[in-house]
Amino acid sequence: MTRLAMHDNLLAVYPEILKRLEMVKEIKAIKEVGDLAELMASRAKEGGKAKIAPFDGAVYVVYGGDEVSDQAHKGKQIKHTLYFTFVLCRYYRAHQRSTLHEVGAVLTAIQAALAGWDAGKEFASSSFWRVPSPRIEYNDGYAFYPIAFAVDVITSV
Repeated sequence: MTRLAMHDNLLAVYPEILKRLEMVKEIKAIKEVGDLAELMASRAKEGGKAKIAPFDGAVYVVYGGDEVSDQAHKGKQIKHTLYFTFVLCRYYRAHQRSTLHEVGAVLTAIQAALAGWDAGKEFASSSFWRVPSPRIEYNDGYAFYPIAFAVDVITSV
């Protein structure tokens, strides 16, 4: 049996996701979970008010964990379903024009890029599919709009 990248690295598909998102012209910037963690940490230190501002129009890529969905060869091959959430950050202010129309266009562009996308047999054993998203969050004049996907991978030991 040929060893594939996903056999040795549960998250081998992650760099491919980042490359795929770079092709979505509606996204202003792609940020990783460390950037989001830094935002949340600065908020906690400042008593609920963020010292670091989110990047308006950025999409934060968040790995949400996995579920073991199947095993074979006496547990030596494990099929995992991985969950990823892509969080679009947009600035908003009361009494100003809503940006929901633009938000919808960006979320739809992300969905078009990822729903049904096959990252390649080296990295995933299925195409990406939509799953329920977490709730929208509103903090310090920013709204965080999540859209979530899942994909299957197989690891071997």
